[in-house]
Amino acid sequence: MESTEVRRNLLDVIDVPDLTEDERQARMKLRKDKRKPRKDKGKPRKDKGTKKKRSPKDTARELIEHIEAVENVSTVVYDTYPQVVVKLKDFLARDGVTQAMMCEVLGGIYHEKLDLFLSGENVNKCGKTYKAASLFFEKFRILEENDKSEDRVKNETENPIGFHHGPERSPKDMARELIECIEAVENESTDDFVYDTYPQVIVKLKDFLARDGVTKTMMCEVLGICTKTLTFFLSGENVYKGNEMYKAASLFFEKFRILEENDKSKDRVD
Repeated sequence: MESTEVRRNLLDVIDVPDLTEDERQARMKLRKDKRKPRKDKGKPRKDKGTKKKRSPKDTARELIEHIEAVENVSTVVYDTYPQVVVKLKDFLARDGVTQAMMCEVLGGIYHEKLDLFLSGENVNKCGKTYKAASLFFEKFRILEENDKSEDRVKNETENPIGFHHGPERSPKDMARELIECIEAVENESTDDFVYDTYPQVIVKLKDFLARDGVTKTMMCEVLGICTKTLTFFLSGENVYKGNEMYKAASLFFEKFRILEENDKSKDRVD
């Protein structure tokens, strides 16, 4: 009868001559039993289907996608250039957000352009970037359902047509933009009733014509008249001939009052 030691040694020898197949299988089984157990035996294996933990960059990309998906946002810029720069710097400081991501958001600009924008130098060369960044952060505000800041409300009140940075606009361009904003106003108070007297409307029209960039040609287009008729209207002669102009001008200045969110004057209330 083989000793235990001899048996152990023989277990390592499978290809012994004259072994039957049953003896060979028995030796292989005993040899397998000698192997050391696995270290992780008895421990649950990791589920290969488990998702990997998302990186900060993945989280940042997902947030940007949600922000850009926000719809029905006003394209008027109500944040000043420095305010937008501060917001952009704060967003870039978020974990996972990179300059490359923001370059793509702002219209596929280069890093040099982004650095120039963040530096605040030569604002006029960054007009499109400024507007794109302002729109992005307005979407972000809406996504997070945050109220408008005090600065934002103040900017809207003091500058209803918004801010602009880009190629320098002439006073005439700014005047045309203001007139477009006034004419776009819709409100129940802009009805067919005229509450300003003829002289009061003339004073308002003269004051508006005195604004930088406003021309008689612009106001003639607003009132649907020619320059000669406007001159006649401003003279205050023959009120009845200027009745339609009087009504159109009164409506225009009522819209202007609403746009600037001014209260009705004492004369208007009386």
